[in-house]
Amino acid sequence: MTTLPLNSVIASVTRRSPTELFVKGYAIGRGSAKVRKVELTVDEGVTWIPARITYQGGRWSWTLWSAYVSVDEGIHGTLRCRGSDETGEVQQKTCPWNMRGVAFCPWGAKSF
Repeated sequence: MTTLPLNSVIASVTRRSPTELFVKGYAIGRGSAKVRKVELTVDEGVTWIPARITYQGGRWSWTLWSAYVSVDEGIHGTLRCRGSDETGEVQQKTCPWNMRGVAFCPWGAKSF
């Protein structure tokens, strides 16, 4: 293993009101590629909501992001995220299986 794959993770989900979530997380590009955007979905990828990049260092650096997501009142489900990097690569819904789970990289997910 010489480089990690493109990856994004939902670190926290806070319900700010019955219809609004505040979501924070981090992402990393593949190799030295910078993360260009992170998107979130509550409907398994039918629609995507852009996140705001709040911190990005140089190459090989973690990218921090946050977003406000509107949801229907009383609804609970799973929020998912995906990252895209400057080479045009987009994080996939699933990733190849390997024996030790090294470089696990499917869409990030968190229940709300």
